[in-house]
Amino acid sequence: MTAKSMRYAAAAGALAASTAIGHAQAVRTPEAYRAAVAMYVKTGDPAVAVKPLVGWDQKALADAVIETIKSGDAGLDEAAALLHLEIGVAVAGISTPSSQGYLDLGSQLIDGIYPANPEVVKNLSAERLAEIAKVRATWHGVAASAFLSVNDADRARLFLAKALKITPGSAALLTLQGTADEIVGAGFNPDDVESLMMKRRASQQRTRFLLSAEQLYRRALSADPAYALAQIRLGRVEFLFKNMKAAAASLQKGSAAAEDPSHRYLAAMFMGAFLQEQRDLPGARVQFERALELAPRSQNAIVALAYVELISGRPDRSLSDRQRGRALLPRRRLRSGLPPRRDHALPALPAGQVPEHRGAGGGVRQAAGAGAARGRAAGARGGGARDRAAAGAGRTAVVGPPTDPPSAARSRMNA
Repeated sequence: MTAKSMRYAAAAGALAASTAIGHAQAVRTPEAYRAAVAMYVKTGDPAVAVKPLVGWDQKALADAVIETIKSGDAGLDEAAALLHLEIGVAVAGISTPSSQGYLDLGSQLIDGIYPANPEVVKNLSAERLAEIAKVRATWHGVAASAFLSVNDADRARLFLAKALKITPGSAALLTLQGTADEIVGAGFNPDDVESLMMKRRASQQRTRFLLSAEQLYRRALSADPAYALAQIRLGRVEFLFKNMKAAAASLQKGSAAAEDPSHRYLAAMFMGAFLQEQRDLPGARVQFERALELAPRSQNAIVALAYVELISGRPDRSLSDRQRGRALLPRRRLRSGLPPRRDHALPALPAGQVPEHRGAGGGVRQAAGAGAARGRAAGARGGGARDRAAAGAGRTAVVGPPTDPPSAARSRMNA
């Protein structure tokens, strides 16, 4: 486990424990909240910063956030919003309602960097307004990605709606919106129901949502023809529609254009599923091995590779791969007998190779860097934390459905 992964695990663990620990003695004041934010800015470690907030109820936290926004300190608002983002991303796989609670408050904070006074807005340069818009849209895109990574399209859409209202032509946000529709469409599988009427309804709903996803991916490519993720995901939807010729072309084009490791990972997984469906098992094996090179701890890639080995007549290698995947499961899930959670993040990118945020196209780092360079208060107070949050949230919230080899013949996807 990487240091960053351990950091998120510690933050998630502290927050999960907070519901069971009374901490009646905790000081629940706006000042204590701001001190926690200051600690986050200083250390960049949400697990350390969140300790003074353990035991706070939602009202105490909301009151502190309101007071923080009222202070009019845009730098403080931004740093606090990034702390909420890291917490929300960290706990999304544990409790989506808890994650939404932190992210809803973070949304208020990040929107608070836009001046409420129209006279102040008039005095801001076009560059500064564009910077604010990019930071806000990126923040909401990362939040949406966190929910998409656990297949919660409804919660993701709440944040996508805000992001798209700010930057409606963003190729990355349109791709995320398409991913949400892809997730919903995948949930309607005619093979999962028995009655003819239910099969017809599932087929209609599946087609409706997947068509919407396809249209959104094409809109994203119209906005930015070089955006590889949209091309890759378009190929995936074409594959689900059994349009194999178009799927092959889109996946090959997207794979060739992909530079971000997360995009290359998805391209390899999707191309592997495509080749498996075409009975090109050696080609599928190469693709899944490529995915494992990019994400060595990816359970989805391990399972996909194990299945290819099994149907290739190499059960010993398949068993070895499955045992490797089982070894990566959290102990709690092994004891409970629960299946592995479908985590689509890249869990073990080497230090120094963490990509920028894949969701809102460009990352909080670049969007905020200009302000820090100018020495404004927001940059001086929150720039370091902003960089760390962008890196961490981007890595954790990568979205992309893996293949599901045992049911690939039924065109099922999990994203």
